[in-house]
Amino acid sequence: MPVKFTLLIACFVFSIYSYSQQNIKMAVSGLNRLQTIDGIGVNINSRSWKEDELKPAIDLLVDSMQAKIFRVIVETPKEWEDVNDNDDPFVYNWKYYDSLYGTAKFTSVWKTIAYLNKKGISHNIMINLMGYLPAWMGGETVDPGQEDEFVEMFISFLQYARNNQHLKFGLVAPFNEPDIQKEGPKLNEFRYVAIMKKIIMRVKQSGMNDIQFVGPDAAGMNNSVNRYIPAMMKDSLIMSHISRFAVHSYSGYYAPVDSLIKHSAFPGKKFWVTEWNAWRDGLDDGIMTAYNYQFAAQCMGYLLDLLKNGAAAAMVWEGYDSYYDHHAPSLFSYWGILGYNKENKTYTPRKHFFAISQISKYVTPGSWLLELQSSDSKAPALAFFNPSRNAPVIVGLNTYNKAAQLEISLDNFQGIESAQLIFTDSLNNLKTQKTYLPGKDGKLKIVVPANCIYTLVAKPATAANAGILNHKLKAKGWYAGDIHVHRNCGGGTPVYSVDSLTAAMKKNGLSVISLLADMGNGEVYNAETDLKLVTGKDAPQSTPEAIVRWDAEWHWDATYTNFAKQALGGHLVMLGLSHAEQIWAESPYTILEWAKKQNAVRGFAHLEYLNENIPAELNCCIPVDLPVEAALKNIDFVSTDVFGSYSPNYGSYFGKQSLDVYYKMLNCGIQLPLAAGTDFPCNNFEPLGTVRTYAHVNTNLTYNNWIEAIREGKTVISRLGDKEFLDLKVNGDQAPGSSIQFSDKQKVNIEVAWNVESDAKGEIEILCNGKVIANAGGAATPGKPLVLKSNFVVDKSSWIAARRVSGNEYHTHTSPVYVYIGGENIMADKEDALYFVRWIDHILANIADEGKWRKFFPETLAQVRMHYRQARDYYAGIMSAGK
Repeated sequence: MPVKFTLLIACFVFSIYSYSQQNIKMAVSGLNRLQTIDGIGVNINSRSWKEDELKPAIDLLVDSMQAKIFRVIVETPKEWEDVNDNDDPFVYNWKYYDSLYGTAKFTSVWKTIAYLNKKGISHNIMINLMGYLPAWMGGETVDPGQEDEFVEMFISFLQYARNNQHLKFGLVAPFNEPDIQKEGPKLNEFRYVAIMKKIIMRVKQSGMNDIQFVGPDAAGMNNSVNRYIPAMMKDSLIMSHISRFAVHSYSGYYAPVDSLIKHSAFPGKKFWVTEWNAWRDGLDDGIMTAYNYQFAAQCMGYLLDLLKNGAAAAMVWEGYDSYYDHHAPSLFSYWGILGYNKENKTYTPRKHFFAISQISKYVTPGSWLLELQSSDSKAPALAFFNPSRNAPVIVGLNTYNKAAQLEISLDNFQGIESAQLIFTDSLNNLKTQKTYLPGKDGKLKIVVPANCIYTLVAKPATAANAGILNHKLKAKGWYAGDIHVHRNCGGGTPVYSVDSLTAAMKKNGLSVISLLADMGNGEVYNAETDLKLVTGKDAPQSTPEAIVRWDAEWHWDATYTNFAKQALGGHLVMLGLSHAEQIWAESPYTILEWAKKQNAVRGFAHLEYLNENIPAELNCCIPVDLPVEAALKNIDFVSTDVFGSYSPNYGSYFGKQSLDVYYKMLNCGIQLPLAAGTDFPCNNFEPLGTVRTYAHVNTNLTYNNWIEAIREGKTVISRLGDKEFLDLKVNGDQAPGSSIQFSDKQKVNIEVAWNVESDAKGEIEILCNGKVIANAGGAATPGKPLVLKSNFVVDKSSWIAARRVSGNEYHTHTSPVYVYIGGENIMADKEDALYFVRWIDHILANIADEGKWRKFFPETLAQVRMHYRQARDYYAGIMSAGK
């Protein structure tokens, strides 16, 4: 709810400049990526539901404006537990609550959320309580003696919504503006944290483990920065359940939220602006204002300011005019971007609606902000990359009273065919004016009308060679696939249809996708439904050229205390299952044995979380048990996942360093193929197949043939989508996955060709036992690969592979060709075996009786210790025989 703050800050001033012409130069690079955008949303008041009257308003917000996040307001002052249900806050009087939640007040809530669910909005629905409390509970605060009663009231609401009304929502914000009076119960930061902890614990106890929290929603952004967020960061329970920090602002970005988060122990957390607009007196009090372009432009200026400074989402206050009990005696709130006509009971868009649509329609969730350099700071503009369009989008304000001539340099994009200009001003709403073509120098020169909000939507050029490389590879039996795809990524993320994923795979040149149901903690929605689709048969959406198969991922993330149970080992991907179900186990090897009975192709995901150091601290996905199960031959592959080569490094992912662990396992005689997948949409919505597996199929393409090729090591992985491929041959015809036998040392001929979709420069390397034995740098063009040849004497059993690199990143990598001399196993260096002996000793020390990881094995500790020691014995045996 809006609250005016008197602040000494610099605000946007939309002045009129009288120059004869305003020339603005801009430069945008596709490589300089900033935060990913979760979406633009709205606040809506559930009280306004009056059967079909509100539906057209929600239709406009969802379908036309394309709002993606809905903060649904539920007021607390009246008609909600005005009398205590009973004297025990830990015993629900369901007779009382069933009657209460059947009243008109709550029927409006249920119908509002149900209609949003029908429109496809579910996990991005945020329930927010607003207003003061019943007098007996504390009125304008929460009485210290009634904290558990307040928690009971809120949890009963959530349980009824889920269990009785079967509504879908993923986010809750229990408090609104706790730093001031009246807008919610007033609480200092310490009481806010204490009550939030109680709510979180009760939510967990109730079994609603998918619900994530948003907060603190303080009225003053500076109060969030200086008081509430630091207090939240000190509590591990809260931080494990907070999906997004939330701040409010009616004056743009005026307190360093982004800096606070990035310099904290939680630099990966995002923040949302859950209330934003440009302040106008009287709107809370039933007094209308001038809903003109100047008001809308100021609001948009603040939005650009907030996004520029790190906000991942913003929700405008508010979606439509409405009435609030806690603003009485005010008769109405007139903040709506949709105005309400009380006489004919209709909703009509105001200028704000069109202004905000300039960004919400074209910068969809999963887009990311790009660095934009401009010669004119008085005309703010932001650049985004929209992966669904595969092209940049620029949104800006021309603050001058004459047209502005924009000269835009777009670097490090695949190519821009054209750009369309859409603008809103005092007379026009979302007017499509003209399509512009790049000049000979590649720059866009665009004329933007005076005093307008504009959007430039680029259209990517279709490369002359687009799809040719992929087509040639398929002709040779190399088929691209993504082994790690989900429909959802937990609370707060959209749920994708199988049809949409099938369309995306075809667009991105994939022949196969493995759509993984969640047989672990159920974080990925909807496990209960999706697990039943694992049948060992292709999905109905499949075609012979685009195969979709349901399989499963098992994970009980070690650090996700928001779920009832946690496991230590890592994430397992299992391909070729005939059935799946949710299975709790304390160790991954139990699940690997279960999958083996189905002849599944089994592997650990998330190699990218490893570096040269033995894991000492846990996170969601680190494959702690990888060298254990590899030694015991319980896995068929290891995969790298999530981000492509040019994604920003968030501090938890490693490039070539992660390969060091893989190389050490190969050096210990373990044949372990490489695979890759995106983990979409848990990869900030980067497109399917950005990280992909090429598998060589000798016969016709089927799902089983493709995954068997992975088991056999006939793979090449790419972290640049379909842009390149490495063709490795040893002695003319031995490709990845092959084994060559010699009785004595032998010179082998090695050739690797770097094939590309479009002109590129780079470096390729040939590896033997993890050491670079040959490399070459240069240019490759379509049809003319960069070729590296080497004659190398193999004097002991070894493995050979190839990779394309730059700096500390690798872009493409082959699985190995294995060369055996005299029938001996590969034992390249006893130091590598010692590394894994120390790795397993570290685990054993941590699961000792007083160890910090002992808690993960309350039932199976003795068996698990024995399992780890068996793997240790394997590496210890290599140490005694290694060189």
